Amino acid sequence: MAPSTRAAYDRLEEIWNDASLEGSDPLGELLASHAARLKETLEDLGRRPRAVLRSEHRMLKLQQVRRVDAKSLRWLSAQPGRNVAERAGARQRINAPKRYDTHATLENGVLRAFAALTVRETKRWLDGCDEGARRRAEIEAHQIRARRIESLLRERNVPEARPPVAPNFPLRFDQRYREVWKAWQELRAMNSATELEWMWQARTFMELLGLRAAMKLHEAAGSRPTVGSLSHAPVLRAAGAPVQGTYLVEGALRFVLGIGPLKALRQVKFAFGGRDATVGVVAKAGSGSELWWDGELPWTPDHAWDALLGSWAKRTIG
Repeated sequence: MAPSTRAAYDRLEEIWNDASLEGSDPLGELLASHAARLKETLEDLGRRPRAVLRSEHRMLKLQQVRRVDAKSLRWLSAQPGRNVAERAGARQRINAPKRYDTHATLENGVLRAFAALTVRETKRWLDGCDEGARRRAEIEAHQIRARRIESLLRERNVPEARPPVAPNFPLRFDQRYREVWKAWQELRAMNSATELEWMWQARTFMELLGLRAAMKLHEAAGSRPTVGSLSHAPVLRAAGAPVQGTYLVEGALRFVLGIGPLKALRQVKFAFGGRDATVGVVAKAGSGSELWWDGELPWTPDHAWDALLGSWAKRTIG
């Protein structure tokens, strides 16, 4: 908790101007972590994915039969003939169990799903980064390993796991598959968060715009001896995970300014976060001092949105 409103805004300004935060790359960090942590695991699984021994009944030649069971005996008893050779018919085949190895298991389905998602996410990251990116080589190698595993499991008819998935014994207790299961959960969570951020980026930016407007209003009020903040609500982060671009609780920003020698009151209401907020309005301080957002996302350096917010703050305090 900040010792004062001024200290809180000074800290907010410091964070806002911290250029190092622009270099944050959550997806790249996660992929690089997987590349380092799972290198040996993926190479091992690429050489020998877990196989299980299963049995199914087939029409086998008599000389290929290694064992019979109750189902085989029932089939034989239903065939015409006095002995096994006659009951096997002209082709000398009977219905008997045949054992075979298969890779079509839940844990390999999760492995294939993780490999396929890794290929997609690494491709998206590599397409968006420059050639000299620090992590590029290790993430490219990670993509190659994932692509090799995905191709191998496809050739062996392993279906891709589809959420929701309840982890079985190998996913919980086999060291190799436990690491893959954890990494798949992390990558899926990152992928879902990214999709939501893109879907609600306009709504999220509106909150950022309102937050910056509050910072400019506080700065403008502090530069005028005849203006004072009589009431101020703190900025609060919403408890729990944000919902549909909403990070601040309703009413997180609210000002009551005292202006002029007689300290005429002027209340500034910020519209973002409110259920009844007019679409496009960021803040309102009486008639004639509304701050509107036209829907354009001002990511480009030539967009003078920061200066426009400063001008609005000066008009608001008069």
